[in-house]
Amino acid sequence: MKRLFLAFCGALALFLWYASAAPAGDVPHEPILRIETGMHTSQIWSVATDAANRYLVTGAQDKTVRVWDVATNGLLQTLRPPIGASDEGAIFAVALSPDGKTVACAGATGSQWDGAHAIYLFSRSNGKLFRKIGNLPNFVLQLRFSPDGQFLAAGMSGSDGIRLYRTADYQMVGQDNVYGGACTGLDFGPLEAGQPLRLATASYLNSNENYIRLYAIRPDSDKPLVLTERQKPTAVGNPTQVSFAPDGSKIAVGFNDAPRVVVLSGTDLSHPYTPDTSGTKFANLKAVSWSADGQTLYASGDGQEPGNVLKWAAAGRGQRATLVAASDTIRQLIPFSGGVAFASAAPAFGMIGTDDTIRLKAAQRADFRGLLQNLLISQDGSVVQFAYAITGQSPARFSIKDRRLWDGGQGTRVATPLLPPQVDGLGITDWQESQNVKLNGALLKMDEEEVSHSLAIAPDRKSFVLGTRWNIRRYDPAGKSLWKTPVPTTTWSVNISGDGKVAVAALGDGTLRWYRMSDGQELCDFFPAIDKKRWVLWTPSGYYDTSPGGEELIGWHLNRSPDAAADFFSVARFRSTYYRPDVIAQVLPSLDEVAAVLLADDAAGRTDTHPPIAKILPPVVSIIAPPGGLDVTTTAIKLSYTVRTPSGEPVTEVKILVDGRPIDTTRDFQLVAADDTMREATVNVPMRDCLVSVIAYNRFAASEPVTVPLHWKGQAAPDNAKPRLFILAIGVSKYPKPDWELQFSAKDAHDFQTVFQAQNGGMYGDVQVKSLTDAEATRAAILAGLKWIQQSSTSKDVAMVFLSGHGTNDADGTFYYVPVDVNASSIKTSGVPSSAFRQGVEQIPGKVLFFLDSCHSGNVLGKQPLDTTGAVNELSSAENGVVVYTAAEGHQVALEDPEWNNGAFTKALIEGVKGNADFFHNGKISVAGLELYIAQSVQTLTQGNQTPTTCKPKTMPDFTVALKK
Repeated sequence: MKRLFLAFCGALALFLWYASAAPAGDVPHEPILRIETGMHTSQIWSVATDAANRYLVTGAQDKTVRVWDVATNGLLQTLRPPIGASDEGAIFAVALSPDGKTVACAGATGSQWDGAHAIYLFSRSNGKLFRKIGNLPNFVLQLRFSPDGQFLAAGMSGSDGIRLYRTADYQMVGQDNVYGGACTGLDFGPLEAGQPLRLATASYLNSNENYIRLYAIRPDSDKPLVLTERQKPTAVGNPTQVSFAPDGSKIAVGFNDAPRVVVLSGTDLSHPYTPDTSGTKFANLKAVSWSADGQTLYASGDGQEPGNVLKWAAAGRGQRATLVAASDTIRQLIPFSGGVAFASAAPAFGMIGTDDTIRLKAAQRADFRGLLQNLLISQDGSVVQFAYAITGQSPARFSIKDRRLWDGGQGTRVATPLLPPQVDGLGITDWQESQNVKLNGALLKMDEEEVSHSLAIAPDRKSFVLGTRWNIRRYDPAGKSLWKTPVPTTTWSVNISGDGKVAVAALGDGTLRWYRMSDGQELCDFFPAIDKKRWVLWTPSGYYDTSPGGEELIGWHLNRSPDAAADFFSVARFRSTYYRPDVIAQVLPSLDEVAAVLLADDAAGRTDTHPPIAKILPPVVSIIAPPGGLDVTTTAIKLSYTVRTPSGEPVTEVKILVDGRPIDTTRDFQLVAADDTMREATVNVPMRDCLVSVIAYNRFAASEPVTVPLHWKGQAAPDNAKPRLFILAIGVSKYPKPDWELQFSAKDAHDFQTVFQAQNGGMYGDVQVKSLTDAEATRAAILAGLKWIQQSSTSKDVAMVFLSGHGTNDADGTFYYVPVDVNASSIKTSGVPSSAFRQGVEQIPGKVLFFLDSCHSGNVLGKQPLDTTGAVNELSSAENGVVVYTAAEGHQVALEDPEWNNGAFTKALIEGVKGNADFFHNGKISVAGLELYIAQSVQTLTQGNQTPTTCKPKTMPDFTVALKK
């Protein structure tokens, strides 16, 4: 019986834990590190839309709910309910009110602290959790708003049936708890004049409980919810999702146990016909939906072709077609704008149009399913090979020692062999996708319903490790458990280093994680972004190293209370404390995070201690109006926002930005309250689509930027005067010490200014240049050059800073540019620190682009390899608003060659500006196009030995920087 229930809801076996967990009384208040890619990281269970199909809402196992702008597929809000250990906070059901104002979500929510489950109600526009419906006896599988928005229906697991709530006050007005199994489907019928509103549900447990129920809802009655029909749709079978036809005449029913769909009468549940499913490769068809016009029926489920969707014409009686929608199982289908919208386990979501076109929002993480023998590891565990795509496709390698990510295809070499996991020997069988792993024919002890996915035998063959859905487990050859470490999601592959000291696991959230073999202690985690450029590597306490742009990939989730939305801060907010490449370098050699911190602090001479995160939290901003995705026809927009300071630190400044650049700054705040405080401002926006953002500051950090996209629907913008371009070009080839000299840095700076001077009269109305090369590039001249751009340019202009020469880091890791008059024994007073460049460019009113080519010959003044990453990430953060192009990754050396007559970076940059970066053949060179061309060209020129990077603030859209000549 339980196995049938688990077959429907997959991972819901995890929630048996809740039945025995004692409520703690309050949410956990310790910061929780979470991955944040702008997309879900685990399977999406539910999708919903409003009556006008302006928004989509998705809810996932990753404990977030996300609101999407249908017009652009852009993310508008990430809603964060309180979360806890295990799967507390996982979302299985979402609903959006017909007017698009209210998001309801639920799942494994609330029981850890309340002892009962809850439904959370959020404001779609500002993300505020304004109401919690509590005291539910089981977790919620289904949620729907009625088409008039007056009711919210919830279907629960177990045998607890359904609840009906009145949305005027969210009081329960009806329930049916006479269910023998979980409520697996729920849908409202259409509004019909003079007729009660109808509600259909599905439930199953076994052959005695597999019913479709039909209810009448009469708001003015003493008993608003009345069961009118209860029928078994088939003699046997497990009904899951139900979907009312738009005219209310029919109900489609999907099934969990067979590739079957039935169509029932929407009034009496009689069975008029069954769509043809013969010859399909599906094991079941759990998800069903009518199109918005009722002419087409859609269904999907598990099977040999997960992600495919069946489509029947003539309301299910006509010809059948198969559409390829996603790469993994479709969890839900709903009517949407003539076709359907879907949620996938990939995780992905999308929309299928009436013409079968598919708009897919794909997963933004590596897919380690089927990785198994393709997870390779070095002798000491510091180098791994993994793959971005399913079954080991698109391989890549990462070195913790070098902090380098590179392609792992044929022809690549590493200094030490990389070996696959050993799976043969010790008599271990039935370990793959199995609950019945055997050791010498005897069942290995695991938790009930726990599924094993991966295996690795230690090199000395004295132990082995299993990776399961819930844990990583180590056993001795006799099957005795040595340790068990919980994991947040499925362990698709596991391997053990040749020295037997660490195990590496590839998890379903796209992370690789290192564990100490002696006791299972987690040492560090690595997340490679799907763009194959950015990455972040961190310890359990949050110390991290990263590529340029990578620190936005993780952050701290902080619960506030059982009744409030949680806060989230990217690790970038705490860069000065937790960006510690020196700590990361010591983790594997020491096999202990605490020891790594002590070793790194000792080497750098650090004696200071940092306060707890809760004491240095930045402010929290919410934009109340305008809502994201709003169509605007006037340039004067009223902006309403709130600022909250969870740490109690006073808010010292608020910046309002349009397309990433500040247009208004308010200082001398007196705000110290922990509660939201409303503020208003009038913002002038351009006559085009734009992004409006708000950032608040305290003495420790800037808030997360909060951004709303606005769609311009007014009259076309007039052909105004062209912007001016201001260039500060700095390059030093002739340093005082002969062994410091470079061949092309000064020439690179000259060639850079020349190629952009050619844009005078084209892209720009005027181009003004200050050139500082060789003897001219003193510390004082560089600082004066930054001041010149500040004072000369306006918000309508563009500024570019080009920096070529040597760079260095001090003992604390601070980056300094080495000017021609540097004093090698006093870099802090004679070098130009990254903070000087940051302070210089943040005061520039217009768009700013920074080109950094200072990685020549490594760290000329330091003992460690040169690292520019911290400086790049600081410059390109939303609060500074600078687009940064770098010649090489943080630890790489930028190459130059007489054959190129430039450095590789500058050669590619110049070619791109001249027209090679015009990928759309429209005569325009954009930030993104230039990024792509430089990356491809430098990789080719240097045979993969130099990897340029580009970082752009997330508050800034792409824009044109040059016209093709």
